[in-house]
Amino acid sequence: MGSNWLNEAFATFMEMAATDAFRPDWDRWTSFGVARTAAFDVDALRCTRPIEFPVVSPDEAEAMFDVLTYEKGAAVLRMFEQWLGPDEFRSGIRQYLADHAYGNTRTSDLWDALEAATGRPVRRVAESWILQGGFPLVTVDLVNEGRTLRFGQERFGYAGDRGEDGRHDQTPQTWPVPIIFSQSGGGVVTVENDLVEADGLDVQLVERADWVVANAEGTGFYRVAYAPDLLAALVTHARGELSAIERYSIIDDAWAAVLADRLDVLSMLELLGSFADEGDVTVWQRIVAVLDAMNRLVVHTDARRAWESLVCELLHTEAARLGTSPTTGESDRTRQLRGVLLGALGVIGADPGARMAAHDLHAAALADPSSVDPALAAAAVSIIAATGGHAEFDAFAAQVTAAATPQDEMRYLTALADFDHPDLIDQLLTMCIDGTVRSQNAPYLLRRAMANRTQGPRAWGFVSTHWDTINDLFPSNSIARMIEGVRHLDHPAEAALVFAFFENNEVPQGDRIVAQHLERLEVNLALRARASQPLEHHLRHG
Repeated sequence: MGSNWLNEAFATFMEMAATDAFRPDWDRWTSFGVARTAAFDVDALRCTRPIEFPVVSPDEAEAMFDVLTYEKGAAVLRMFEQWLGPDEFRSGIRQYLADHAYGNTRTSDLWDALEAATGRPVRRVAESWILQGGFPLVTVDLVNEGRTLRFGQERFGYAGDRGEDGRHDQTPQTWPVPIIFSQSGGGVVTVENDLVEADGLDVQLVERADWVVANAEGTGFYRVAYAPDLLAALVTHARGELSAIERYSIIDDAWAAVLADRLDVLSMLELLGSFADEGDVTVWQRIVAVLDAMNRLVVHTDARRAWESLVCELLHTEAARLGTSPTTGESDRTRQLRGVLLGALGVIGADPGARMAAHDLHAAALADPSSVDPALAAAAVSIIAATGGHAEFDAFAAQVTAAATPQDEMRYLTALADFDHPDLIDQLLTMCIDGTVRSQNAPYLLRRAMANRTQGPRAWGFVSTHWDTINDLFPSNSIARMIEGVRHLDHPAEAALVFAFFENNEVPQGDRIVAQHLERLEVNLALRARASQPLEHHLRHG
């Protein structure tokens, strides 16, 4: 079994490494941060699993090809590569291939080869990460009057995933954490690496640090909790001195802290305001994802108007800097960013100008696809779907059939799940089981419909009512992935229906994945219970 996860994880890791070497301007390791976040999100749950685990049935074999095998596996390999050093890591891989050419191996053979090549305790470290689920939260503080940098660790977990005392109801876990940290002192930035063992790590500083990044270049598979003054210093220096993936990690770790009830939602909102002049698309994708999650917490109309104004205020600085049209010589990532900002302004911010621009861009793209940048065309489709009615739904459904490329077909098809009208959602749901939508696409369309902020409960009602038909029609390995949509049904009455349903209906080909979705729903329920009212009060009263 050991080599199965390694095959997939190593292939994913090499995809990133090769692409980064070929086109460094694509900043592939930064964009991989989004995939790493998805792995964090699952691995923070009680019902996660180790990367390597014994498979005893065909159903378990089918379920192992998930985010933990691919994204967590690749992220852990990346962490080892950077901790050992890329050249030393490559030497160990070469030795492993030479020693075992034309033969079979165990995962431990790779660790032994890397250990022989580097002199580091690779097997001990690697087996800790591969053979137990979860990951650490690394805490960072300056002590001894600022002369000592202190790292600690504990297992990270979400609130709503814990006992009443706020602790995981599992045996405490620790890891030998391969940490790469950078610090700025006296105008000089230094980078070091070490292991944070179970009892922590103290590093003596020659000069007081202006700022410390405890996960330099985002290469470690751990979250970071900085002491308040250290976090404030990082935010102050972020735009000018930190890399894009380091800025991404500040936001990503902070939102995880909100889900863990370590940071309140208003502090998160204040943190996002510090990134209004951010210029990287991956960082903005994370900001927008957080805004989308917070958007679900705003229920009442008067609070929603204030929320939309706040979102527009946050987005407009960078959107105005980029303008509405691509310029000659700008990077692909800048073009992507323009589309991300337009889409967020139109959908989350309800900005009238963005919504008007979306209709103009869509009309131009239909008349001449080459006249509109693809990122803007995609944003226009998402805005029109979120705000459109029957005419737009019918036009999009027609475009699914008439699309010139598979990409356009899928863009219009998935957008059908975003319409905010009960009868249009009903029409889409029926299309998923009457043969209009191909069976390999329908489960993912239903997943998206269940994530619809207003119509999700309607989509869930359809799925639960037509459960037997859906299981007969769709590929077996797609059912558990379809169920991911229930994570968003986080009002108590809706969630109760979901939990009751799965007490009596099993998904044997993905029971662990379904358990993860249900646990994540519990986390979202807990977030709504503690964060929705304070957020709406702040929006009403400032």
